[in-house]
Amino acid sequence: MSAMKRKKHDYRDPPPHEDATSDEPAPAVSGVVLVFAVVALICSLIVIWLVPRKTGDTFMTMAAGKDVLDGKLGQSDDWSFTTNGQIWINQSWGTGTLFYLAHRGMGGSGLVALKATLISLMTLFLILAARRVRAGFTVGVLATAWTMKVASHFIDMRANLVGLTCLAMLIWLLYWSQGRPHRTWIVVALTTLWANMHGSFIFGLGMLVLWSVIHLAVLAWLRIGRKELIKQWPLLAATCAAWFLAAVMSPFGVTNLTQPFTLLPMFQGEQWPLPAIEMASLFDDRNSPFGGLRGFFILIGLLAAPLVAWICCRDASQHRVPTRIDPRRAVVLSFTVVLVVIALSMAIMARRFIPIALFVATPLVAFEFQWLLSHRWFAWPTVLFYPVIILFGTLAEQIPTPMQGAGPDLRNVWGTVALALLATPLAVALVVRHGRRAWARIASTKPGLTSLFARLTERRRSTWPSFVLSLVLFFDSVYWLPGFSRYYRTGHPFYPDYGLFERMVVLHLFPVGPVEFFNANGISGRVFNEWGWEGFLRWNAPQLKVFLGGRSRQVYPPEAAVKFDRLMRGKDVRDLDTLGV
Repeated sequence: MSAMKRKKHDYRDPPPHEDATSDEPAPAVSGVVLVFAVVALICSLIVIWLVPRKTGDTFMTMAAGKDVLDGKLGQSDDWSFTTNGQIWINQSWGTGTLFYLAHRGMGGSGLVALKATLISLMTLFLILAARRVRAGFTVGVLATAWTMKVASHFIDMRANLVGLTCLAMLIWLLYWSQGRPHRTWIVVALTTLWANMHGSFIFGLGMLVLWSVIHLAVLAWLRIGRKELIKQWPLLAATCAAWFLAAVMSPFGVTNLTQPFTLLPMFQGEQWPLPAIEMASLFDDRNSPFGGLRGFFILIGLLAAPLVAWICCRDASQHRVPTRIDPRRAVVLSFTVVLVVIALSMAIMARRFIPIALFVATPLVAFEFQWLLSHRWFAWPTVLFYPVIILFGTLAEQIPTPMQGAGPDLRNVWGTVALALLATPLAVALVVRHGRRAWARIASTKPGLTSLFARLTERRRSTWPSFVLSLVLFFDSVYWLPGFSRYYRTGHPFYPDYGLFERMVVLHLFPVGPVEFFNANGISGRVFNEWGWEGFLRWNAPQLKVFLGGRSRQVYPPEAAVKFDRLMRGKDVRDLDTLGV
């Protein structure tokens, strides 16, 4: 009878209690550690912002934005003489307009400021998302700092920066809308905007579908009640509206929804002769030296290690599974786990999706590490061993390989690091289980030592491991700042006249001198260009018509890529005269 009289828990209400392992530390200590973690995060973001990356997409995006304001969006392409007037399905036209206006208003400083703003926004929303899964503020800051640091290889001044920012916002908005289905309409507004900023919006629409399906499935499984399920109608309505508006509110219509799939190898109607390395599987040998693999394999280790620690702890303490399940928590956790599995699978199939996997996994990493750093046995081994293991991976990259001039296979190096991260909780569990007798002898003879250990491992002092991790993050960031100071200093002997923007995009690797010569002498016509110079040439010398470039499958026919490949290998060189180059 008592069970029947219990008040039904409204899944929209805040959780009634927190886990015992997530007790907050003393406020004074907590505040100091949080401030230091934020300082470490800011230092990391400065380093990420300052990393110079050569990418022609920066100029391509600005040039595309100028075309939009000139009324050329959706018109026959006039960048190249090999596109035969094909229309460029530029799904990043909104970002191009934003970049162009920033540059027109403030020059290179406008783009530099825009990059800093977008990095700050994606960081903020990842922290907020970590908070929604009950991670402490300090742990959320540290988890986000780690994500941004390992994803820095993908954070450069091009359209995908806006896509990643929208992804971080979407993760938080979905968590924030949990239990309040009408808030999902804000998600619709975001995806509609995103659909005109970057092609990655299709993943956002998929996330919305997954959220709605899992939300309704979990509530039905928990038998919330038909009336409560009916109240979730905005989830389905908003999901349908998001897909509809992504097509209707785009200048390309339904093509806006289908275009992202045509870039995938399995959906290409005609095989592209030049394989895109960013779409290659992690098992492809071309990816063996790719630096972005570091973060992916560390992510695997950081996701699996807390789970192993939890299993060891539950097995040792024989805790019972709670009979009462919080619907809010079940929805968020189920969605996050399924989403992370999908994103990891996508990243394995194509390295282009690694930053997506890193971003969507950030709340889960924060959730797991909140428990791990609060556990008296696993907290300090995590703090002491994990940075050392990751440092070992960095040093292992320097070991020479048998093949002269070839770098190490980063998949092997960082796969080993992931296994070491995974093995640490197992080693700790074995030590704890089999070392209790030895510890009892130490406790009887060294009361001062045991007292210190008790103070360090007492739950309300669990913030100290976070402080140590903040120190590691801080000094790792400070280590790189002198190098950037030398690179960006005024009076640099190699490029003294370059400002912050020019050095950030590594302008000296682009054909600045030839373009100045062409413009000064009124030279125009067809040119055979290096692949990554397409956007630079269009931005600085629009009178030149390029052969091929980074827009590749979006506008160029396969036969142009075949000809480009043969010319790059020294074949059919006489055809350049026929083509009028």
